[in-house]
Amino acid sequence: MGLFKVIDGLFVGTRYGIWGISLLGVIASIILVFFNIGMGLGAVSVLLSALALSVGLVILLLPAYFTKGKMIGNKRYITGSVFTAVAILVMGLTYFLNSGFPDLNLLFL
Repeated sequence: MGLFKVIDGLFVGTRYGIWGISLLGVIASIILVFFNIGMGLGAVSVLLSALALSVGLVILLLPAYFTKGKMIGNKRYITGSVFTAVAILVMGLTYFLNSGFPDLNLLFL
């Protein structure tokens, strides 16, 4: 059916789009961590958790072309899930310990 091919194409396109945005998120998070060191530990922990989330999504949504080699099968999914869980945990702890999210120095806005 043509409808199923369209839906499959949308899922593939969404997956690669999110993977590309996650790659940009890794680069942006690394840059922002260095520019927020003076803002305190809360700001740095928020950006480190954003970095961990981006890395987790990059690993989870890695295209099949790049999976040849070391991270085959379940190791990739376990590693990506651990990075994502750590990111959620650190973000939650930062939120509750600071009674909200701390101020950030966002260069890109």
